Amino acid sequence: MNSVLKIDNLLINNFATIKNQSIDFSNGFNVIVGETGSGKSLILDALQLTFGARAEKKLVRKDCEFSTVEVSFSIENSGYKKIKKFCDELGFPFEDSIHIKRVIYKEGNSKAFLNHQSCPLNILTKFTRKFIDLVGQFENQKLLSPEYQLKLLDSFARIDSNFKKFSELYTSLKSLNQELDDLEGRIENREREIDYLEFQLSEFESLNPSLEEEEKLIQEKNSILNIEKIDSLAEEFKYLTFEENDGGFLSRFKSVSSKILNMSFEDSDLIQNKVESIENTLFEIDELLRGKSGAVQDSDEKIEEVLDLLDRYQKLKRKFNLSTEELSDKRDILQNDLEKLKSIENCIESLKTKITEVKEQCLNLALELHRNRTAAASNLSKELTRVIQKLNMEGASIKFNCEETSDLSSNGLTKLELLAETNPGEGFHNLSKIASGGELSRILLSLRHLMTTQDSISVFLFDEIDTGIGGKTALKIGEMLKEISTSSQVIAITHLPQIASFSNNLVAVEKKTIDSRTESKVSVLSDKAIKGYINQMASLS
Repeated sequence: MNSVLKIDNLLINNFATIKNQSIDFSNGFNVIVGETGSGKSLILDALQLTFGARAEKKLVRKDCEFSTVEVSFSIENSGYKKIKKFCDELGFPFEDSIHIKRVIYKEGNSKAFLNHQSCPLNILTKFTRKFIDLVGQFENQKLLSPEYQLKLLDSFARIDSNFKKFSELYTSLKSLNQELDDLEGRIENREREIDYLEFQLSEFESLNPSLEEEEKLIQEKNSILNIEKIDSLAEEFKYLTFEENDGGFLSRFKSVSSKILNMSFEDSDLIQNKVESIENTLFEIDELLRGKSGAVQDSDEKIEEVLDLLDRYQKLKRKFNLSTEELSDKRDILQNDLEKLKSIENCIESLKTKITEVKEQCLNLALELHRNRTAAASNLSKELTRVIQKLNMEGASIKFNCEETSDLSSNGLTKLELLAETNPGEGFHNLSKIASGGELSRILLSLRHLMTTQDSISVFLFDEIDTGIGGKTALKIGEMLKEISTSSQVIAITHLPQIASFSNNLVAVEKKTIDSRTESKVSVLSDKAIKGYINQMASLS
C-alpha cells in the first residue's frame, strides 16, 4: 500500500444514536454495512465533522450536553517528512501521529482541535482536502459541472500550479480593468471632485497629523499650564520668605541666626558658613522661580496656538471617524486622489499600458494551459474509456472535448465539454443528457481510480457509490474499489454484498434498543464473521 496517511481509529460519543463507539480501520478496503436507518451514515457524518464540516446541535444525543468525535491518523515512513512539514507550516506540529477532535455543544457552539491545539475550521479543511477525498451520494451532480470537469482535467494533466498562476494574473487583470473603468468614469465629474478634495485637504493645512505630534502638543499644553501654576507658587514663596516687618521667614531666620553667631563656639566659623549658605540658597530659589514665572507672559499666545491645533485634531478625527494614526494615511489618500485626478489622462494611459502587458501574460499562459489540456484530454479520454468498460459499460466511450475560445475567461481560453457515447454507433452527446445515475457513479469512480496516482490523496471515502447498480456491475465496482485500496485507504458505505465481499475490514452497524433508548452499535468483524455476514446480506437482497 502506497498511502502515506491512513485513519486508524474513530471515537464517537453522544452523537445522534451513537452513544459511545470506537471503530478501528485497517489499511486497504474498509466497508461499512448495515440495514437502512441503522446509523452507518453517521460514521461518515462523524468523519466529515473532523474534516471541517459545520456542526449541527441536533447531532448531540438527547439529554446530553455535548458530543465528541475524535479521529487518529498514522503516517507511513515514506510520507512522514512531507506531512510533518505541511503541519509545521500550518502551525500544528505533531510527533508520531495526527489527531483531530471536534466538540459539539447542545447550545450549538463547537470547538475544533488539531494535534491537541485549538484551531479554526478552515485549518481542518485545508489539512483534510490535501489528503482526503469524500465522494458523497450527490457527488455525481458535480461531475456534470464544466468547472469541476476542468478541475479534474487540470489535476490529471498536473497543471494545477500553472492554473493557479493564471488565476492570480486574471484576477489582477480584472482589478486593473475595474480601476480603469473607475478612472474613465471620473473624468466627467473631475473638476467637482478636485474642488471637494482640495477643500478636504485644506482642513489638514499646517497640520501634519501623527500620534507623536499630538502627544507632543498635549505635553506642551500641560507644560504651559504648569508655568501658570509656577507663577503663583513663586509669588507665594516670595511672600512667605521675604516679607518685611519680621513676617517673612528670612527676617526671622536672620534674627535667630545673629543671636547664635554672637555666642562663642569652637566651630563658630562653620555655623557662620551654614547660615550664609541657607540665605544664599533662598535667594537662588527665588531667582529660579522668578525666571520660570517670567515665561507666563509669553505662554498666553502659545497656549492658544497649542489648544487650536489640538482642537483641529479632534475635529478631523470626528469628521472622518478615524484615529490619529489613521489621519495621516487619510491625508495621503486624499493627496494621491487629487494628484491622480489632476493627471487623470496620464494615469489612464499608464493603466492601459499595464493592462496590455498583463493581458498578454494571461493570454500566453492561457494558450499554454489550453495546449496542455488538449493533450491531456486525449489521454484522459482513452484512459477513462478503458476503465469504465471494465465496469460493465462495454462499448461506451468518453471524450473530453476541448475547444479554444476567442475570449479570455476565468478558465483561460478553454471551453470543455464532457461527452459520452453509452451505446456504440449512437454518437457522442453531452454527459448530462444521456448518462443515468448508475453510469455517472461508475464514471466518477473511474475518475477517482485514475486520480489515485495523480495527487496526494491518501484516504478515499465513498458514501453509497453503488447507487443505481447491482449484479455484475456491483462486482466490477467492488473490484475497482479494491484496486484503489492498494494505493490509498478506502472507506465505503454499501448495501451490496458483491461490493462488501472485497473488503479487508468489515464494519457492521446495527440499531438496538437499550434501556428504552435507541443505540447504534458498531462491530468490526473477523475474517470468518465477514463471510457469514456477507452471505446473510446476499440472502436478504
